[in-house]
Amino acid sequence: MVVGCVLVVLGVFVFACLPSGVATAALMLAKDNLFHLLRVLLWDLYFHGLGFWRGQEPASICAQLTGVPEAHWRDHAMECRTRLDTQFQGFVVGLGTPLLVFLLYRATVSLGWYFFVFQPMVAALGNHGPRRHTSPTRELLHRLLARLTPRNSNKHNNDGYLVADASTPQARH
Repeated sequence: MVVGCVLVVLGVFVFACLPSGVATAALMLAKDNLFHLLRVLLWDLYFHGLGFWRGQEPASICAQLTGVPEAHWRDHAMECRTRLDTQFQGFVVGLGTPLLVFLLYRATVSLGWYFFVFQPMVAALGNHGPRRHTSPTRELLHRLLARLTPRNSNKHNNDGYLVADASTPQARH
């Protein structure tokens, strides 16, 4: 489990630092390892925990699913394994579909919030004077610091920065 998480973090790091082809390959490797890790965890959950099959033998599970005696499934273990894989895939789809719908809903709400609330608010607050090539946050902090800085009209410019003039001892030397 830890190895999968480390590979995902390394994949993101490699994605940011390496050329795109190598980075994409590293990220795909990390994604595949993460999916394998999730599959193993879900397999253990489905067949060994939380009231699903409670660790029963595969032949016993297949007998309960089909009504065919357990002895038949012991003799046909590969067919039983195929049935269990099919059953597990149904569990994964049943678990993943509502999760995917929820994630799409959250992404839609977040994008709607960003484009229809946050961006208009930033535009309304930030359109005072010429547009600078700085972020709205930096501009807001700059204005706040300029107001908090003690001002003397001879020593500070309009932005609040100290300006040396000829009357100060530092400027004369």
